[in-house]
Amino acid sequence: MTLEKEFSPAGPSPAALFPIQRLLAENIAKLDDRAARVRAKLGETLRNFQLEAERGDRAQGAIQTLRNRLSECTKEENKFKNARDRAVKVVQEIDTRLQNAEAGLRTAREADASRRTAREAALKSQIPLERELLQREMQTFRHLLRDLTTLRGLLRGGALPRQKAILEELAKKCEIVENELPELQRGLEELKDEENRANAGESRAGLALHALRAAMKDQGEGLKTAVGAEAHLRARFELFEAELDETARGFLLELHLVQNAAREEGEGLRRRRRQRDLLRARYADGMARMAKRLQQPLLDSPIPPNDLHPNVNGGKAAEMRNGAFPALDLNTSPPEALHARVLLTRSYEREHLLQRGNYLDQRVLNLEKETEALRRLLELTKGEIKGSGKRRQNPQKNNEKMGELTANSSSRLFSEENPHSTRRSASEMELNDLQDGLNACGKMLRVEIERHEVLLESMKEQHGSLRARGKELKKTLASVEIEKKKTHTTPASRR
Repeated sequence: MTLEKEFSPAGPSPAALFPIQRLLAENIAKLDDRAARVRAKLGETLRNFQLEAERGDRAQGAIQTLRNRLSECTKEENKFKNARDRAVKVVQEIDTRLQNAEAGLRTAREADASRRTAREAALKSQIPLERELLQREMQTFRHLLRDLTTLRGLLRGGALPRQKAILEELAKKCEIVENELPELQRGLEELKDEENRANAGESRAGLALHALRAAMKDQGEGLKTAVGAEAHLRARFELFEAELDETARGFLLELHLVQNAAREEGEGLRRRRRQRDLLRARYADGMARMAKRLQQPLLDSPIPPNDLHPNVNGGKAAEMRNGAFPALDLNTSPPEALHARVLLTRSYEREHLLQRGNYLDQRVLNLEKETEALRRLLELTKGEIKGSGKRRQNPQKNNEKMGELTANSSSRLFSEENPHSTRRSASEMELNDLQDGLNACGKMLRVEIERHEVLLESMKEQHGSLRARGKELKKTLASVEIEKKKTHTTPASRR
């Protein structure tokens, strides 16, 4: 039976199986190559996603540092405002003190001028009185001196000769004037009394002159003391003016220093405000980018819903694929809500990518199992083809066996004709089924490979977008570092 089946003309020839073998070997090699490339690309993609996740974490850390820096800038701005307010208060106090000092100086000058004018007016009003008194005293003194000289002249020079002549005449006329002697004695007594009165007047005039000299001396000393007091007051007033000028200069210098410090603080405050505005603009740009990213659907992937991992339920897959989150107003939402939304979308993206990776791993394992089954099937077909080739290599023996079989019984051959045809048809059906199965497996493998290629293309696009986002984040981080260096260098330069 086996020999008849092998040497039957309707059976498939080994030459017809060789192309199938080559096609299967080429398909298996291509499948192995594609599976290896898929594994490599999948590993590279997973590594890239891990790197992008790390970059995203670093970007979140940079954003947090930016927020901390913004809060520090606001605190420093509040400090600068408080310092400026304090400086303004100090300047106002200094201005009030200067105004009070100037007002006090003006009042002191006015009071001193009024006192000086009053004293000068009093002294000027006393000067003519003193001059009149001095003239009267001098006139009386001259009168007294003239009277005294006349009396002395009368007593010493001219009165004695006349008295002697009178005495001679009286001596001559002694007898005549003896009766008049008491009268003469009385006249002499009167003259003595007059002399005593003259001496008393002279003594009084001397005392008056001495008193007048003492009074003039006292008045001179009073004038000297008044002039000295005026000079002393003038010197004290000049010293007071000099002290006031020095204090005013000190206050002006302090005011200029405070104004310079306030100007420097104002410049620093404006610089900090510009830095704050730049940080706010960058922060608003980052928030706008996050808002645009949130408005897009999550992971616009070309994989259909049925290609997800079988462990993922349909609702969660649809939610992860379509980005169906709770409603959020991007224009009025606070930055914390946007940040939480970004973290949520990123977690969903990571979960979706992990599920895709698990699905691809499962598909790779299935492909490996299918390729192993195809390899075994190919080995079986190769063994059958080799066995049929060995049997075809001895045609003489086969012919002898065939002759013996035909010589033994022809009826047996005719009786076994129908089973041989049924077996040939069965072998043809098996080969057709095998070829159909191989074609179906090849089509499935092509579909899977195309699907994997599409998935890899989408992953490449996502990787490119993530790389672009990473570059943008690097640029923003570099600009932030430059701003930090500038902010650190400006206080150092100011110091």
